[in-house]
Amino acid sequence: MSNPGVLTLTEKRITHRRSFRVEDNLGESIHIHYNDIRLDLTIRDLLKLAEICDETIYDLVRAEGFNLDEYDEDFLVEYSGELIDLEKVQKDFVRLSELEIMTKSHGIPGRKKFSRSVASEILKDKKGTDNKYLPVLFNDDNVLLYGEKQAAQYLLDNKEQIEVLRLCFKGNKHSIPKNPGFDYLFHWDKKRLKNVLNNIRK
Repeated sequence: MSNPGVLTLTEKRITHRRSFRVEDNLGESIHIHYNDIRLDLTIRDLLKLAEICDETIYDLVRAEGFNLDEYDEDFLVEYSGELIDLEKVQKDFVRLSELEIMTKSHGIPGRKKFSRSVASEILKDKKGTDNKYLPVLFNDDNVLLYGEKQAAQYLLDNKEQIEVLRLCFKGNKHSIPKNPGFDYLFHWDKKRLKNVLNNIRK
């Protein structure tokens, strides 16, 4: 029997050369595409693979208080490299007036206070995550790395504080620099050079 249609379940472009897609080929099978590789799975195979992936993440990220169900999938993909250094996760309450967000001006990163005008701009943007998951902060920094829309709604609703997940890393790794623009201009490593070359190739 030929499949009557193809339903894309999820799709993610990891870099300009790497992509990941899961398709439900109705009446046939589930296909996982990673670049030029294609896996054919039954629904049972897919659920078993997802279970194995969860178990593998818990084997690699042995952090107190870490629970996969508390994070958006996009967040986990973006920060997967950092999670290996995770020591513990704690829930915390932070005053909205103490939060900051990351910015970019002419490609140079920066930080700025989370204000009512910033919150209004964030909520105007239709893209972004919903309020299902708690906002995320790293170490003792109060820079929002995830959950800007939720924090923006709280601020405009005149709330004073918000509950967050604070990810604490070994040796205080992955903290946001006080002046990220300075670090960006004067700190070069292999990873950054590779990113610049990839951007030039695009």
